[in-house]
Amino acid sequence: MSITTETAAEANEQTAKSLDRIAGAVQETGYLVGGRFSAADLTAASLRFVPSFPSQLPFSMPFQASDAMDHWKSRWGGHPAVRWMEEIYATHR
Repeated sequence: MSITTETAAEANEQTAKSLDRIAGAVQETGYLVGGRFSAADLTAASLRFVPSFPSQLPFSMPFQASDAMDHWKSRWGGHPAVRWMEEIYATHR
């Protein structure tokens, strides 16, 4: 995968930018497009699923979270966009 210190830093920067963009986009209505739940919200919330394993899952995961997933969650879990995604999952799953 050719992960280096530089490519990891770039990936973290892109993650921050994308989360900031989502947080800004949902600020007014709570949704990404048109003021109501849409495929855009579903897509964004689905991307958050794997690193977080939301507590509302109706089943047990067949594997333990990896160290990388735990690291992602500890680094980004408090971001407003991540909290929004968890709320979307809880409300619209």
